[in-house]
This record gives sequence, structure tokens and C-alpha cells, in this order.
Amino acid sequence: MKKFALIALASCVLCAVANAQFRSSSGDNYQYDLNDSYDRSMYQIDIDAQHRDKLRLNNTINRNFDRLNGEIGGGYLDD
Repeated sequence: MKKFALIALASCVLCAVANAQFRSSSGDNYQYDLNDSYDRSMYQIDIDAQHRDKLRLNNTINRNFDRLNGEIGGGYLDD
């Protein structure tokens, strides 16, 4: 498969899951549920989602609460 076809396929798959959301018990919304293997693999190739997580500075308290409950989200979404 050519490089362009792989990129097109990856962006098509990303579009398909872009509307899926994971809401943690702390109330934060994420694009991906990182406990799910499919979401985790999609998050690994979604540079925008990773970038949103890095930019969100005030996530420490909620993220720690969520992790204590076994919830791991990725690709933070604003409400």
C-alpha cells in the first residue's frame, strides 16, 4: 500500500472515532477511553489528541482521581 493511501486510511479511521467520547467519573470528557485497546491504539496515532492533553495544565486533580478509579482518558475535550 502506498504511503498516501495509508495516511488517508488513518485519517478516515480517526474521523470515524472523532465523535466518540469517554466521560470520566470526575466529569472530564475525553476522545478516547485508554482502558480500551482499540481506543488506546487510535490515541497513539492521534497527534492532536496527545497535544490537547499536553496543553491542559489543570488536569492533575481530576486525572489523579480518575486514575484511582481505574479510568484513563486521552484526548481531553472541552465541555
